[in-house]
Amino acid sequence: IDDLMNVFSKFINLKEIYTYNEVGEYGHIDHIMVNKLVKSAFLKYFKTKVKVPKLYKFFTSIAHSFSKNLSP
Repeated sequence: IDDLMNVFSKFINLKEIYTYNEVGEYGHIDHIMVNKLVKSAFLKYFKTKVKVPKLYKFFTSIAHSFSKNLSP
């Protein structure tokens, strides 16, 4: 999480962040872990920031082939 927060800090005008959805791209354990880590780092890092980028998760099924805004 700290490494991701460090990456976030390097981008001054970060407007969007994308990650896998909660079940991964096709249930892959690494994709699920990426989702958890990105969301945790996002919530921790941007908790006290004024300018907060939008956090999106992406879906891969045809029925859900869009990005969903997860920002608070």
